[in-house]
Amino acid sequence: MTRKNSDRPEILEIRKYQNRRYYDTTRSQHVGLAQIHKLIIEGYDIRVIDSQTEEDITARILTQILLDYEPIKLALFSTELLSRAIRVNDRLLKDFVDLYFRQAFEAFCASQKKFEEMMREAHQLTSALASPATWMRGLFPPWAQPATGATGETQSSAAPAERKKVAAKADASRKKAKRTTRKAATRRQIKNK
Repeated sequence: MTRKNSDRPEILEIRKYQNRRYYDTTRSQHVGLAQIHKLIIEGYDIRVIDSQTEEDITARILTQILLDYEPIKLALFSTELLSRAIRVNDRLLKDFVDLYFRQAFEAFCASQKKFEEMMREAHQLTSALASPATWMRGLFPPWAQPATGATGETQSSAAPAERKKVAAKADASRKKAKRTTRKAATRRQIKNK
């Protein structure tokens, strides 16, 4: 996480009002959806409560943020998968996601850990090799952070040219996402007229 100050709360409580305004009750300030997006990127967890019904609407807000600010990530899901998710029984979908996505994610993490152990053994390294997850964070913003070893120390062995290359890729990705978001907003405005 990129939070700089350890005395900040782990979960921000946010209330959504009928006029589509959001109020961060943890820090006592009004925030917009874009600011909530930025807070999530910075490593905060959020909990959003509808002020009228007191219902937890966090999942809806996170989905809205994905739609508005991270449309490229939606391409990970095929149209067929999304259509079936809409058609299927709610309980069946929840059971499927809990069972299979969790299992797939746990298997991925286990294989990643095994790969890291094998690489360390092959190179007889203990903490100098950054994990594959750390490598991926450097390639995909907003998770881009300096590569760290197992001890949490920042590695300085990455060449400046390589860091510039990764930063340029991240910048290009952000620009593409902004263009896509602007196009989607323009289409919505045209559709609403």
